[in-house]
Amino acid sequence: MSEISAIGASKASQASQITQTSNVSAASAPQKADKAETAAAAKDSVSISEDDGDSDGKSNPLNLDALKESTSADSADKAKESKDADKAKEAEKKDDASEVNSEDKKLEEDQKKLEEELEAKKAELEANEQKMEDLGKEMAEAAKSGDTQKLQSLQSQLGKLDDVNKTLQGEIKDLSNNIDGIKDQRQQLANRQAQQQQQAQQQQSGAAPQQNSAMPQDGGGQIVAPQQGGAAQQGGSAPQQSGAAPQQGGVPQAQAPQQGNASQQGNEAAPANGASPTAPINLQGQDKKTADFINKYLEEKKSPAAGTGAGEMMVKYGKEYNVDPLILLSIAGLETQFGKTGIGVNGMLGVGAYDSDPNNATRNPAFSGVENQIRRGAETFNRLRTKGGSTADDSIANQLRVVNEQGWATAKHWHTSVGQMYNQVSKAASQYEG
Repeated sequence: MSEISAIGASKASQASQITQTSNVSAASAPQKADKAETAAAAKDSVSISEDDGDSDGKSNPLNLDALKESTSADSADKAKESKDADKAKEAEKKDDASEVNSEDKKLEEDQKKLEEELEAKKAELEANEQKMEDLGKEMAEAAKSGDTQKLQSLQSQLGKLDDVNKTLQGEIKDLSNNIDGIKDQRQQLANRQAQQQQQAQQQQSGAAPQQNSAMPQDGGGQIVAPQQGGAAQQGGSAPQQSGAAPQQGGVPQAQAPQQGNASQQGNEAAPANGASPTAPINLQGQDKKTADFINKYLEEKKSPAAGTGAGEMMVKYGKEYNVDPLILLSIAGLETQFGKTGIGVNGMLGVGAYDSDPNNATRNPAFSGVENQIRRGAETFNRLRTKGGSTADDSIANQLRVVNEQGWATAKHWHTSVGQMYNQVSKAASQYEG
């Protein structure tokens, strides 16, 4: 073989090797590309796996942060909702308090109007009572002079005034009851407001709210919280014209002599035995027992008023005019020995009997009779007591003194004698078991 041919063969061999190498490289390129794609896919798979969580259930740190942010947002929303709810409750409480105040203000205005009307009716009644007393005196003079025509005219006027007064008494009673009803309603509102304040304070301090036992209860009567100057009462209360009414219409609580009573002022108001008359404790606040005692006492004294219901009348009109029923009984005992002497049972308390004409009490239809005597007696006692500045809260001795001074009797020591009679009655009452 020639040298040139050998060189040519060598180059051909090199070219063939180069071609093979190129073919190998070309063949391996797709493999590299497949590996690259596989790696990228694997990387994406790992990324997805990391986003979803690994096989152990552990969250990716980035996903936990997002969860924390979501929880924080939820907490903030709940806090805002709670705050809004608290604001709504506060607004509701304020609205309720405003409603209570508004209602109480209206009731207060109604009460004021009724009280003004009541005072006007009382003043009219008092003026009529004075007119009736004057007419009674004129009648006594007419009877003394024998002027029958004038006497009949005066009797007619007196009868008309008496009818007017009966109407006024009914109106006064209704007004008093209405005023008491309004007072009860206002007290209930006050209780409601106090309970709300108590609950608010307990909520602030973390204490559980307690039920207010002073709130009105369902049923026939209502139990109301003590009002200023008075004790809690059940149901309605009797109309009061002055002072404090006896509890449930029975005899009032025994009162110690107060400053300004007769014995302290040097006037003779206490009984001669030195004991100031006091109401028996066992009859306090007991209508039926008081009435039964009076009826029994009149029977024992052989009074013609026994069996007439005088006990119930004394309790009834004692409640209406705020007078101790035993005072009325004691006056009857002093004036006519419970209807047995003097002008008798139809004038048993001496109401309408004048020194110049004692029989006016029995002849005048406005005064004559057991019920008229008791009703007019309670009415007159209350009017004179009020006129003299005394009340049912005063000692019995002081009430009697004031009534005497204001004109019940011309006898200077009338109140002393009635006080002595009251002590006798009170002693018997304290031993009464019913």
